[in-house]
Amino acid sequence: MATQKSNAKQLEAEQEALKAYEEKMTLLKNAANQDVVQKMKIVIDNPPVKSKNQETLEKYVALFHSVLSAAKDRERSIVDALNDQEAVNLYDYINKSFELISSGKCKEDKFLSQKLFKMHAQLVDKFGKSIILKAISRQRSLITPIDNYPTHKDPNLL
Repeated sequence: MATQKSNAKQLEAEQEALKAYEEKMTLLKNAANQDVVQKMKIVIDNPPVKSKNQETLEKYVALFHSVLSAAKDRERSIVDALNDQEAVNLYDYINKSFELISSGKCKEDKFLSQKLFKMHAQLVDKFGKSIILKAISRQRSLITPIDNYPTHKDPNLL
């Protein structure tokens, strides 16, 4: 019973994420003449943190990459226009991008990593190192949790 409820919630989250993706695509088409800063804000707003479907996450990251590739040395103006929540969302997208690049699931152009590192550095420069903690400590995140630390039940080993 609990599994069915969980599966139903997950299916609903996936449907919401896909609907939001289509809405973002429509907004981006309507904003074709807008500044890249506004386009980036559209992309990073409301990331699909409830989604566990890798294909859905990859769609969102590909959309982020398309706007980032159009930024052409506008990274600083994008970062300067962000509020705290948008900055955390952007950091999430940057980390997910690196995750997908390192796993080979993301088509990487020759300047993508450079742009991602540049944007990362500018986020840390403006918002401080706390942006990293805010992004990784969120209840839900795009970043895949990795637990490299073994836990021991024996208190003498701690």
